[in-house]
Amino acid sequence: MNEQFKAMEDEIMRLNKEVHENQYVNRMALEYQTMLFKITQLLNNF
Repeated sequence: MNEQFKAMEDEIMRLNKEVHENQYVNRMALEYQTMLFKITQLLNNF
């Protein structure tokens, strides 16, 4: 039972880490997208 609990705990920790990394990647992608949008707006104003 204890071994099974430890395995579940490890899996939860791994998934939490993965979610955190995905949130970081998504935030970076959103910032990049926003930057490209602003550049596009600037270019359209010329």
